[in-house]
Amino acid sequence: WTRIYIVALSNAQTQETRLDLEAIKSFLQIFQEVTPLSTGELWALPSMLRLAVLESLAEALAPVTRRTWEFAQHPDVWEGRDGAPAPAPDPNVTVANSILSLRLLATQDWKAFFEATSVLEKILRSDPAGLYAQMDFEARNRYRSIIEELANGSPMDEAGIGRQAIQLAHAAASTGASVREKHVGYYLMAPGRETLEARIHFRPRFSSALVRFIQKHATLVYLGSITGLTFLFTSLIVFYAFQAGASFLQLLTLALLTALPVSSLAIEIINGWVMSSIPPRTLPKLNFQRGVPAEYRSMVVIPALLA
Repeated sequence: WTRIYIVALSNAQTQETRLDLEAIKSFLQIFQEVTPLSTGELWALPSMLRLAVLESLAEALAPVTRRTWEFAQHPDVWEGRDGAPAPAPDPNVTVANSILSLRLLATQDWKAFFEATSVLEKILRSDPAGLYAQMDFEARNRYRSIIEELANGSPMDEAGIGRQAIQLAHAAASTGASVREKHVGYYLMAPGRETLEARIHFRPRFSSALVRFIQKHATLVYLGSITGLTFLFTSLIVFYAFQAGASFLQLLTLALLTALPVSSLAIEIINGWVMSSIPPRTLPKLNFQRGVPAEYRSMVVIPALLA
């Protein structure tokens, strides 16, 4: 059984499937004092809770529907004080509580719940530049996703990688570096990432390494690919004409006449490949939903012609 399912099952089996999100939040905080949960595990918690509640509901409805349900053998996460399994709950109470719990799960703000229970979120909020906490949810989630990606290629877990990024930011702050280098994002999405990767012994997958090489040498790869495809297509056309018995002058004229349209075709192919293979990189942004603070106010000038 996966760890997050055991967490969900242990909470769903208490109080006859009546979920209490504040109690679950406290349970997660205590649980993660021993072993932190990953970002993916925390995001999977709502689905695992829903699954555990539905299984309890199906078990309670089995006598009513007179259907034989084949259930997987669950681990006994809660046992009596004498070591015996906990007593079976009342089916009627379980059905009522399961319906209420499913409604609660459907209306919960899981974004706020996630950030309140994530160990990684707590670490990143200690950003010495003080900018991380001012970002919107999408930007913060982007930072967490990057750390999740780094953890897949590193022997360190997400919390450890987050602490390393914060330590680098604090080290930059102690040397009087710029605000950009004091921000934790500098070591996740900017040139400081190479320093962080060296610290955590990160080894990217081949596909990721290829994408990063292309992004680092974008102009060379882009123009080189267009030139290579243009040369390939032109060579095929010229070779076909050569096989048909064309003279050298005819071959040279054909190559010059087909170079332009063939290069346009090569550009379309390369542009389509880039758009489908290279993901867009979003810029992190601050949350100005409650207004723009005085230190961030600026003037936007838009040239316009009134006729």
